Amino acid sequence: MEHFFYSGKLASNFKVGEEVQFKVKLNTVFEKVFKAYSDKKGVQNTKFLFDGHRIKATDTPADLDMEDGDTIDAMLEQLGGSQRLSQ
Repeated sequence: MEHFFYSGKLASNFKVGEEVQFKVKLNTVFEKVFKAYSDKKGVQNTKFLFDGHRIKATDTPADLDMEDGDTIDAMLEQLGGSQRLSQ
């Protein structure tokens, strides 16, 4: 799991080993942030969590009452089921 740091100063600071910055207005939908992150990191199927709750693409930082220093967690989403064992 990677941790990201949101800054409510009209910009987001995302920490992923190196610092990646996105300018995000408080009323910008996270869909744009998710796409920018996926393009930058070359990953798909990532889910983003704030305070343990999944962030929807239609959410904004203002919707979530985010403040400077809040953390967004990004995790690769595990898709698929269990493996069948033959008997």
